[in-house]
Amino acid sequence: MLSNYLKIALRNLLRHRLFTTINVVGLGLGAACCALIGLYIQNELSYDRFHRDPENVFRLMVESTGEEGKSLSATTPRFLSTALAETFPEIESATQFRLMNKAIEYQNKEYPEARVIFSDPAFFEVFSFSSIHGDLSKALAEPNAAVLTKSFARKIFGDENPVGKSFVVRVNSRTTPQAEVKVAALMEDVPKNAHFKFDAALPFSLFAPATGTITWNWFEMKTYVRLKSQIGRQNIEQKFPDLVQRTGGERDKQKLVLQPLTDIHLAAAIPFDDVEQTNVRDLYVFAGIALLVLVIACINYMVLVTARYTQRLKEVGVRKIIGATAPKLILQFLIETALIAALTLPLALGIVEMAHRSFGGLLGKELQIDYLNNHIFLWGNLFVLIFFTVVAGLYPALFFSKINAVAMLKGQGAGARASTRLRKTLVVAQFGVTIALLVCVGTMFEQLRYTRTKDLGYRHDNLLVVKTAGLEKQAGVLKQAALSHSAVNAATLSSWLPGYLTAETVMPRPRGEGNMFTEFISADCDLLKTFHIQLLEGRDFDCSSPNDTLDVYRTGSYNLLPRVSILLNETAVRELGLESPLGKELNYSALQGTVIGVIKDMHNRSLHYPIKPMVIQYSEYAEQLVVAYQPGHEAEVLAYLRTAWEKLTAKSEFTYLFLNDHLHQLYAADEKLMKMTTWFAGLALVLSCLGLFGMAVFSIERRTKEIGIRKVLGASVSGVVTMLSKDFVKLVLIANLLAWPVAWYAMNKWLQDFAYRIELGWLTFALAGGVALLIALLTVSAQAIRAALANPADALRYE
Repeated sequence: MLSNYLKIALRNLLRHRLFTTINVVGLGLGAACCALIGLYIQNELSYDRFHRDPENVFRLMVESTGEEGKSLSATTPRFLSTALAETFPEIESATQFRLMNKAIEYQNKEYPEARVIFSDPAFFEVFSFSSIHGDLSKALAEPNAAVLTKSFARKIFGDENPVGKSFVVRVNSRTTPQAEVKVAALMEDVPKNAHFKFDAALPFSLFAPATGTITWNWFEMKTYVRLKSQIGRQNIEQKFPDLVQRTGGERDKQKLVLQPLTDIHLAAAIPFDDVEQTNVRDLYVFAGIALLVLVIACINYMVLVTARYTQRLKEVGVRKIIGATAPKLILQFLIETALIAALTLPLALGIVEMAHRSFGGLLGKELQIDYLNNHIFLWGNLFVLIFFTVVAGLYPALFFSKINAVAMLKGQGAGARASTRLRKTLVVAQFGVTIALLVCVGTMFEQLRYTRTKDLGYRHDNLLVVKTAGLEKQAGVLKQAALSHSAVNAATLSSWLPGYLTAETVMPRPRGEGNMFTEFISADCDLLKTFHIQLLEGRDFDCSSPNDTLDVYRTGSYNLLPRVSILLNETAVRELGLESPLGKELNYSALQGTVIGVIKDMHNRSLHYPIKPMVIQYSEYAEQLVVAYQPGHEAEVLAYLRTAWEKLTAKSEFTYLFLNDHLHQLYAADEKLMKMTTWFAGLALVLSCLGLFGMAVFSIERRTKEIGIRKVLGASVSGVVTMLSKDFVKLVLIANLLAWPVAWYAMNKWLQDFAYRIELGWLTFALAGGVALLIALLTVSAQAIRAALANPADALRYE
């Protein structure tokens, strides 16, 4: 019996090749879409799960409460890990580290921008990285030891075993300008699914004193703990307030929070948290889109099966007369659907194989497919096929099995009207989803265009940034060389770049009203000039004034409570409640600052975040030289600076970037979401049009005689085309009315993630609806015109 059903199903599919092709292609695209998104989601959920017992590892964060509300910091005070390990027996090990870009030198060749971690010996007890040579757990116990990753070691030492070899690292700290270290261990490269990555690990004592007192007004360290078991988490969290108070913090305003290691990658973004993150909301969006695309493919099948209603009535009626029961008819239709699903599988896998690299590149990920060992991928594809077979095949099976056999033989199935209503509902649903996605694409495009055109409070075009890590005190020489070029308008040495991790400091509010967290910037006298930052009142730094140019980092007078000149932004003045800020004395970070000027607020971070208070202090201790050049001279200025660099040092590579390119990266996740939504909106539109095309073909076939009679009676081609198209146009218009409210709600929620955003306008909705309507018209009109131009004698020959 089963073989008979298979033969019948195969004959039906071969007899209606257009129907079969549309469904196989539609389902293949839908299944491939689901598989690709599944690979991406699986990759994102795998982050940090390679560590031993990852569920027992947590990151410490500080939740601060102030007048502006609560804020989270992923950095903590120095020496906190020691206090944690000594206080809580539930902790197996605790570590702190700073991840920084440092220059490394070996045999007179310099490697700038190496990702270096400064940490303690417990680092490799908390994290489970794989060793190649040496004992990782003891490597950082030596004062001048180093651990290198395999790829970075090969870059420096070639194929030789690096253990025991020495190199120089330019620490550039206040205690250690540079240090010679010896490789104590070699480890495998940090896996790609780790939330932070590094090239080398060095003892923290090289960067700063390894012991000291916890200071709750300066956060710079990442702190992680490994618990002996999950049971101890609640006990530790209950005792955190006592630890904060005992170490000098404010119990009511500063709270320690444990964040599971495996949640970090998908957690809500924390400002300037320098880790690789993906918004978990995006995963839900992608999964929802994948499901919608699959549903559209299922709808296509259901639309086309019910569109062939009259063609299959007599077939099913005869089967019922000769004894076919309802379960047998349902089985027959399910087998037919399963056969289409089986034909789809090789097409879907072929699309996945060809597209997964490009798809991964679109998302900035390297997606791997292991067909034999990736059980989730295999079961996922099986689920998609079963989902299609059940969802798409069950309704037509039930629909035909319930119709009276005699009525079927007469071609008068009672379900004809219900079948028509269902097809129209399904088409509306298809285009409703597609139009909603098109609205989302348009809104995202407008918001991202807004981020590129909004006045950020500083210039960002025609700015070249040169990393000065390898120049040390010669950075000023490079600046003077840059200023001597005729196409250079200004240049500044600055520790700050918009969008990069900015240090924060705590500034007491006047009259004992608590503390305020401020962004902290150090730069020379030309920062405002180079970036075109507007000075609202007061004055800029005066390079001839000793008070303005006291550089505590260069003079070593950092701990002598010196008085320095500072600039504040509008938000800082407002938050501090300063009516006349000029000349005010403010204490912060062991310094006493005198306010000499107020600058206009500027967006140091992306437009997702509100502007924060900011303090600017003079320093020539710079991580980069920012050069403002005349438009059209970037290649000339770049070549000139490269030559000047090579004259100053032959050991260090010339590293640069254009600020505009960097600022675009601030919205990389939003760009990724927009590209993905665009891709799937296009796919949904193609699938919807495939279904509409098939439905139009069957609809016109049923009305062939009607069209012939109308033409004999004098109907024009345009009249026939209008008659055949208007019903489909109505369906798309209804889809617009249903899709717009849903799209408005979804985009309003998305825009809430931006502190500065566009307002939703009617034009985006109208354009999305217009595009869908136009493409639907083209799809239907092609078949309508063909039917209208046909010879009516062919349709009426046997009448």
